[in-house]
Amino acid sequence: MRKLYLTFLYVVFAAAAFAQSETFTLEQCIEYALTNNLNVQSAQLDESSAAHRVKEITGVGLPQITSSFNMMHNQKLARFFSAYSQNSPFFKDVVIPGVNEGDVIASQNFFQLKGNASAAVNISEDLSASYFIGLKAARALKDLSFKTTNQSRVNTVESVTKAFYLALVNQERIKLFNTNISRIDTLLRNTKALNQNGFAEIIDVDRLQVTYNNLVTEQEKFINLQALSIELLKFQMNFPMEKNLAIAGEISSANPTISLDSYNKDWDYTARPDYQIMEVNHQLQGYNIKNNQYRIFPTLGLFANIGYTTQSPTIGGLFTTNTSINDNGQIGPDKWYSYTNYG
Repeated sequence: MRKLYLTFLYVVFAAAAFAQSETFTLEQCIEYALTNNLNVQSAQLDESSAAHRVKEITGVGLPQITSSFNMMHNQKLARFFSAYSQNSPFFKDVVIPGVNEGDVIASQNFFQLKGNASAAVNISEDLSASYFIGLKAARALKDLSFKTTNQSRVNTVESVTKAFYLALVNQERIKLFNTNISRIDTLLRNTKALNQNGFAEIIDVDRLQVTYNNLVTEQEKFINLQALSIELLKFQMNFPMEKNLAIAGEISSANPTISLDSYNKDWDYTARPDYQIMEVNHQLQGYNIKNNQYRIFPTLGLFANIGYTTQSPTIGGLFTTNTSINDNGQIGPDKWYSYTNYG
């Protein structure tokens, strides 16, 4: 009677806990897990990162445009060095006492004014083979992250489904134990009454008592196993461990269908997520080999520079327009002179 009373208390407390728990069906468990499972969330972040990585590498291959502006005042200009020669256009017919042919002369720098400023725009384009291989590899990496996310979702659905059905089976087993214990207890009490009145042997009572004790012991095992099953289900769902979780459903409503036709010779193994991941990894390794092979070849790039420059004896003169000789040899108010180069 004591064990029956304990069983009754368990049923009462379990019912109270069930009433205070969040109840989930299998579909709700899967939906919750796909939203909160850490592996799925991590895979989704990797997928987003890979998509941005493709954009980043694509942007590197687009024409890179940079601009610059600098202004400088040379408080003391560096000397202009030249070798003395009367045949030189600088010293033609000029005789300097004490200076011989070939001597180095350090004269004032009359080719540069103290203040100078420049503004330029640089355009460059990378045409190396490594860039195009890297672009293909980045797209393959994005495909890999997508397939990894899909595999994480499949694995999560599989793990949650197994944990849910394990808990559902244990729940049904506990119900069966409760029913069998109730029947054996009734039979045991009736047999004891018959034994007291001389209509049953004491060995029959002992056998029923042993059966009853064994059922109660097995019931306690499955009660503990059910608690572990619920904890496992919470872990797979990333459900808060401190909260109560109850499952809804009947094992009889489960309808697993296994078709052996899917395992015949025409079964498409390439549709498996793990195979697709290995296939993309193989493709990435191929790109890595090509990249190492192309490193022995010269790289190719294009560039172009467009700029303006000016000089003035003073730093303030850089912001004024003075009379100067332009590119056509005409005297005018030109101040900034352009230059271009490409290669």
